Amino acid sequence: MINGVDNKLTKERIQQLIAAVGSKPPEEEGNTDTEEYNWYEPHYFNNEHLAKFVGLTEKMAINIREKFVDLSRSEFDVSIISTTQHYASELSEKTLNEEEKEYFVIYGADKEHLFGLFGMPEKTALTWARQLLGDSEVTEDSEKKFSKLEESLLLDLSSVLIKIFSELFLDNKDVCLERNLVKQKWPLENQSTEELCKICFNVKKHDSENASIAYFVIPCNKLDSVLGVNTLNTDNTNTGDIHRNILDHLGLTQVQVTTQLACANLSFEDVMNLQVDDIVVLEKRVDEPIELKVGNRTVCYGWPGKCSGEYVLKVVDTAFGNTSIQKN
Repeated sequence: MINGVDNKLTKERIQQLIAAVGSKPPEEEGNTDTEEYNWYEPHYFNNEHLAKFVGLTEKMAINIREKFVDLSRSEFDVSIISTTQHYASELSEKTLNEEEKEYFVIYGADKEHLFGLFGMPEKTALTWARQLLGDSEVTEDSEKKFSKLEESLLLDLSSVLIKIFSELFLDNKDVCLERNLVKQKWPLENQSTEELCKICFNVKKHDSENASIAYFVIPCNKLDSVLGVNTLNTDNTNTGDIHRNILDHLGLTQVQVTTQLACANLSFEDVMNLQVDDIVVLEKRVDEPIELKVGNRTVCYGWPGKCSGEYVLKVVDTAFGNTSIQKN
């Protein structure tokens, strides 16, 4: 509420404002401290959720390192590479189109509800299988087929890593996983717009220069409880409630407005010759209102004033209104 006037936002008012301001952003002036927003990626988690993510992934890296040390009797370093959000269509297409083959182990609450996966590039699977067998040297073989023993060892290791992940990130500690390696084919059935979280990490043996990469993929909404995400229950929320929530959030959005008295065109020479007490004639009559702008678009008109030692603008009309402008 401004000066006793109810400024409740409505859908019609928002449409009028958007029409007045326009969708084209103003040209950038100088350097601005802004964060680029990619509309093609989901933004399910905010900065607070991602901060919690950091702590959990650090614990996960420590637990994975300890498990590799126990299994291989060698020293390892484990580090988190990235935590990213993707739409299912983008992530599955990217994985299927990559030249390097991938191995997957899928998991979930039970065999009827498998929702996540643990992924390994073929090079990682080959390296880990050799390390589990005690071989110090790993040779790349694009035609490699794992023996029953090697596949069983990889499944056992995957099961341990999935358990470490689920104990940190899922309410249900006892997850179920498929006892077979899926090669190259994306194994999950996701809606194209489903939001997925991908956590990549690498494992490096102390006496090796090469690191092995692996990752977990899980629907973002499966992490709601552990990250404290509050989501709308769409089953019990009608369209009107959704619109009201959107308008409520939009109403709290901060925008910068500029009051422009008037302007004038001067030559560069005139500008350079300006001195104290010179008068610049502006291209606006004294009985014309000044403008309130958002970006480079006018949204309101009004008259200047003062209040408590500060300049004010008394709005008398809007760029999308029908109020007649009268000075008083």
